[in-house]
Amino acid sequence: MLTPTCVTVIVPDITTLPNVTGECSATITTAPTATDNCAGTITGTTSDPLTYNSQGTFTIEWTYDAGNGNTLTQSQTVIIDDVSAPMPDEVTLNQ
Repeated sequence: MLTPTCVTVIVPDITTLPNVTGECSATITTAPTATDNCAGTITGTTSDPLTYNSQGTFTIEWTYDAGNGNTLTQSQTVIIDDVSAPMPDEVTLNQ
């Protein structure tokens, strides 16, 4: 008797990962998950930074690995954009 192997694709639990945004910085505190018919829930891993402190747009590549040669990658965008106007330290300046 042959033992069936797991060949079903891994399915991300969130089809499109939401952008992570911040004005000065952003930190990802929770890794996304996916589901595999054999492995069950798989938590994404990445070698990309999870904290960003400079202005710009960055991409995190998450990898889901079912442990049997079946992997999937998913991208997530991080946007750091300071959009708030500066605020004076004093409401009325001394003259």
